Amino acid sequence: MNVHSGDLPAATAIRSDVNIGVNEAGTQAQVSGTTSVSPAFEMNIAPQGGPTTRSISILLLVVGLLWGLIVTGLFALAGGFFGNNPPHNPLLIGKAVLSVWWMFLGPLLLIVGAICTLRGVYPRPGAIAAVTGCLMLTGTMVYQIAQVLHAAADPLIAKSYGLNVLFAIAAVVALLADAGAVQLYRLSSRL
Repeated sequence: MNVHSGDLPAATAIRSDVNIGVNEAGTQAQVSGTTSVSPAFEMNIAPQGGPTTRSISILLLVVGLLWGLIVTGLFALAGGFFGNNPPHNPLLIGKAVLSVWWMFLGPLLLIVGAICTLRGVYPRPGAIAAVTGCLMLTGTMVYQIAQVLHAAADPLIAKSYGLNVLFAIAAVVALLADAGAVQLYRLSSRL
């Protein structure tokens, strides 16, 4: 296959001499050859109309980053970082972070797993890390939703319908991330 990019001048065009071999069942492919100039050559193989690991990895990366930002924001809010006199002692900040390190484990697993599968480095362990992170996210969401439902049943606690909508959106995102992580694991087990 010879590729020529019309976006670049002919002298700096991307040229490649790549051989792609696909087995009869269409489940495996072997790529060999060279490409010249930049950007690099990337190949995603998927059934026609099927999802690739790239799109799922990007979804999981975004979910992991959002989850990490929410955890960081809650930690900063509870730690008084947004107040008039935020803590300045690094020892106290370090002790506070060590006491809640486990809250960062889920987002970290999800982000690292998504990056590993996105880059093609250790795709199977990356998919396992992403599935583990998604299970942690789902467990956290189930616990939080149970707390919201428990509070909704108590007549002495003020109702907050906006919070319920946020939890519903977060639950849908968590379920989409779970489905994506399972699909990512299935796709990576074929590699």
